[in-house]
Amino acid sequence: MNVAVTFNRALNPHAGCYFLNAEQMDYWAKKPYFLDRDTSFISPLESAATLGIMKTFRVYKAASEQANFLEIQHFGTAFLSLIGQKLDLVTINN
Repeated sequence: MNVAVTFNRALNPHAGCYFLNAEQMDYWAKKPYFLDRDTSFISPLESAATLGIMKTFRVYKAASEQANFLEIQHFGTAFLSLIGQKLDLVTINN
């Protein structure tokens, strides 16, 4: 598309869509926590969809300047209300 896109660590890794190639899937499947049923990320739903990816890979999103680059928007502000309560902003960005 001939446009430079800047990526930053995702503030909300659950607000995304992830695609793994066969090598990445094999890498993740060999981790001791693969399919461990850990529900420590917000709730069982968010954990099932996102926690394993977060444990294995660094998750990035396009910077706000390119927010229209494959952007996925969630309905509502439920996640934002968790910041500072269940989620530490410093921990998310490291």
